[in-house]
Amino acid sequence: MKACVFRWPSISACERTLGGLAKRRGGKELGARSTAPAPRSRRRLRGVYATEKRREKVKKIGIIGAGAWGTALATVAQRAGREVVIWAREAEVVAAINELGENKAFLPGIALSPDIRAVSDLADAASTDALLLCVPSQAVRGVSADLAPHLAPGTPVMICAKGIEQETSALMSEIVAETLPGLPVAVLSGPTFAEEVARGQPTAVTLACGDKALGKSLVEALGSPVFRPYFSDDPTGAQIGGAAKNVLAIACGIVT
Repeated sequence: MKACVFRWPSISACERTLGGLAKRRGGKELGARSTAPAPRSRRRLRGVYATEKRREKVKKIGIIGAGAWGTALATVAQRAGREVVIWAREAEVVAAINELGENKAFLPGIALSPDIRAVSDLADAASTDALLLCVPSQAVRGVSADLAPHLAPGTPVMICAKGIEQETSALMSEIVAETLPGLPVAVLSGPTFAEEVARGQPTAVTLACGDKALGKSLVEALGSPVFRPYFSDDPTGAQIGGAAKNVLAIACGIVT
């Protein structure tokens, strides 16, 4: 009986297999890395952020969007020892979180720490060391544009919404690059359930960022024994995977 030997496919074979699925944006494959040096203005911005902001520990986190996922991430940040401010559009949600310690509308049955403060003014939530953008994907453009006047230069924006904009086919990071130009961006993605995360059940997620030092800082800001972010340097891949996973899961369910 001959032993079976498994051989990983070569990189070129994988590229040929996936080539038909990859779209081109401006003549470049998705996920392709540019070898050209960054413009001087961009290098200067990164340098300022590195010396002034990145060395500072993230102490205060703003959550934009008090749906189930945003509320769950507020509990994550609070457990990690951060000061947390969460913005909600609905006045009744703000009142329920502040007065009852519960988001009855979107995450009922989960007791929230009194250290989580809800606000209805975007400016209050934007005055933080880092921002988590947790609104639905189709609302990212409008909400991020509204945030623009309130964010200080160098404030990291972590995209926690999964999807692709319907009208433009843009990724969430591409939208934020338009509405909040010059700000450092990261992506949080993973197979998670808001209720399980809020209840403190063990969870692993991907935190993707093109800037390794910033990504590591954000991992430390959110990480805890029950919530483990793992760093990736591929924000594009994380977004495509997050947007496509549910479609693939449904397809697998149909064929099986």
